[in-house]
Amino acid sequence: MISDYVRFFRVRAYLRRYTQKPISIVWSVRELQALFDEKYYDGLEGGILEAFGKLFPDNTHVYVYPSRRHGEAEITTLANIPVPSHLRHLLAYLIENGKLVAIEPQDESHLEIEAAETLASLRRGRGDWEKDVPETVAQRIIDGRLLGFDSE
Repeated sequence: MISDYVRFFRVRAYLRRYTQKPISIVWSVRELQALFDEKYYDGLEGGILEAFGKLFPDNTHVYVYPSRRHGEAEITTLANIPVPSHLRHLLAYLIENGKLVAIEPQDESHLEIEAAETLASLRRGRGDWEKDVPETVAQRIIDGRLLGFDSE
């Protein structure tokens, strides 16, 4: 499933209705960083703690892959992700209890791929986005007109 829904705990709840097996979610470190932005939890009585409690109540795990901004040397990983200081202990708890798991990059050239930019490019038709995904995936997107692909 591909989702850009910010309240990820609701996506987990949706998936849980259909399986009791482990749920694995894969995010970039940038998506995880957004998860620690408390503005997304306005309206939840328990705020960020309620959201994380709903995201990780059972055998749900998030695998986090590193990223590097275009033109920068530093790679941001689960180990050095910047989060607000008052939430560092929450991050450490999730890592120590295996809820957040770091993924080691296999090819550092992929670290600069921005999913949002790739999706926006894809929606404009053929172009740069095709180099960001495996050839077979690109062909499937094109043939099936998936993810908003516009061939016009």
